[in-house]
Amino acid sequence: MTDYAEERRSELEVLESIFPNELTVLSDERISVRVEPEVQSERDPHTLNLLVTYTPTYPDEPPELELEVVEGEVSEEEEEFLLQGLRTTAEENLGMVMVYTLALQLKELIAEMLVKRKERIAREDEERYRREEEAVAAKKRGTPVTKESFAVWASKFESEFAEQRRRDEEERLRALPLKEREEAKRWAAKLTGRQLFEQGKVIDSDAAAFGEEGDVAVDISQYERREGAEDDEEDEVDEAAGRLRLADLSDDE
Repeated sequence: MTDYAEERRSELEVLESIFPNELTVLSDERISVRVEPEVQSERDPHTLNLLVTYTPTYPDEPPELELEVVEGEVSEEEEEFLLQGLRTTAEENLGMVMVYTLALQLKELIAEMLVKRKERIAREDEERYRREEEAVAAKKRGTPVTKESFAVWASKFESEFAEQRRRDEEERLRALPLKEREEAKRWAAKLTGRQLFEQGKVIDSDAAAFGEEGDVAVDISQYERREGAEDDEEDEVDEAAGRLRLADLSDDE
């Protein structure tokens, strides 16, 4: 019959000689071994305690294993990776004392964990860089212009431009004295030269240019009738002259 208590005592003596500074005996059934990777990073060091709780029939059954982070950061996912590796090693070494083997395995697992972390960070950086490059390329390409999108843009531009001109004009008017402001509003309400012409009225070009009061409006239709009347008067003069010549000829005979 196996004396499990004796096997634990014998293993503990060996562990104390191998790990004089790393081993801590917490109780008759529980010990702690401080473990760090073979090559420790000065900038990002990692140290963990391997907590081993002996089961009644250890080493014929695996011990209970826990991890305690002493230095560095270990995510839950990484901790599970380490424990899973330790459990696999424990199953492979059933029937033999295994704490020393588990401590060595933990050294390797920590190193592997850090390598995987660097690879993950590198992939994330590469993916982030790729997304940033795609965003820059998309920004350079811009949005394709269609007839519809251009019409929308042009309508918006004209509306904003007209609104800006209106605000500018309001600002300009507010800056004028009251009398000049009223005069400017009065002239702004007047018809343009084109509007006057289309209504059959023409104003003197100089007066239209300067917009002085007393502009003379000419009715084109009356002007046309006057021209017709002058033509009729010329015809009457010609007829009278003809009659005089005929009278002179009659006197000569």
